[in-house]
Amino acid sequence: MASAGEVTVLLQRLGSLTGAERKETYDELIAMVYEDLRRRAYAQVGREFQWKSLRATSLVHEVYEAMLGYQMPFESRQHFLNVAAKAMRRLLIDRARKLNAEKRGSGKAAEPLEDHHAVDTQDPETLIALDEALETLRPEQVRLVELRYFAGLTLEETAQAMGLEVETVKKRWQTTRLLLFDKLASRA
Repeated sequence: MASAGEVTVLLQRLGSLTGAERKETYDELIAMVYEDLRRRAYAQVGREFQWKSLRATSLVHEVYEAMLGYQMPFESRQHFLNVAAKAMRRLLIDRARKLNAEKRGSGKAAEPLEDHHAVDTQDPETLIALDEALETLRPEQVRLVELRYFAGLTLEETAQAMGLEVETVKKRWQTTRLLLFDKLASRA
């Protein structure tokens, strides 16, 4: 496993590269963080056993493809994880919308956010409702949910990615969960 410093150096180098050099460096970067991304993706799809077509490896490859076109330089490993979390969110929401369009009208009520695994992602309607609720929150709250839920980061990893103390993240997570619970409950 690569150190955070090695990853950061590679991420910063990406900003000055174009074309084939950029793709080669990006491939090297993905090789360094692949297992970490795969573990996080597995945390997502491991709960989504009804989504038989989605596998952790597939999600990582889809995230890779989505991030390959990201043109802004990555400032650090934390910045890279933030972008990966956002990409995972978009991919999972897009898949949920597709599945929801196929099954329309199950009538199942939205579930509240739990401690680490936020919602019942077996139900695409709940995941879509979460995404819509996120649109009403402040950017730092959205980022918190993306890191904790969509990227599967622990409180400690989230604190590091956000540059905050663990206790601060814990309190903000509790507040954000309550806000989302209210928003999801009002939809039911």
